[in-house]
Amino acid sequence: MTDKVLGIDVSKWQDDNSTPQRMNFETAYNAGARFVFIKASQQLWKDEDIIVNWQNAKTAGLLRGAYHFLTWDKPAKDQARYFWSVIQSDPGELPPVCDFEWWNGMIPSYGFSMVRDFMNEIKLLSGKTPILYTGYSIWINYGRNAPEWLQYPLWLAYYAAEQYIRIPPPWTRWTFWQYTSK
Repeated sequence: MTDKVLGIDVSKWQDDNSTPQRMNFETAYNAGARFVFIKASQQLWKDEDIIVNWQNAKTAGLLRGAYHFLTWDKPAKDQARYFWSVIQSDPGELPPVCDFEWWNGMIPSYGFSMVRDFMNEIKLLSGKTPILYTGYSIWINYGRNAPEWLQYPLWLAYYAAEQYIRIPPPWTRWTFWQYTSK
């Protein structure tokens, strides 16, 4: 018996909008998924499939969490406010997520400050402690090993077998583990 629960991560990239095909959340549920994180926004724009994905995931019985892909060209607080405006009327069952990773092939020196600002603002707006999505090498190079980050659950992107996972400090465990990009 395992204490792990299978979930998925989706955005507009799982759908070819030129066809009627859409992400099939019932198939995901029948295959064992019990939750889904759905991209809601990036910068100051809404993922084009958030509305249909959000409703279809709920209909299929999946617990839902929304994520925002943080970019470096707009203030983090503005991005958090926009993200919250997209999900405020139905924030889902899981806490909101900040996706901290490469954008346009880089993370600037002020990227970490933006993550902090985003997390603080979304916590203030939602009343929930947000989840931080990042990869090991990104956090090691651009994050901080400060105890304050332990308040945020870690969604770790690490594409290796579980026994090889490296968890970035200050965390000692992950809450969610993305083990594949498929």
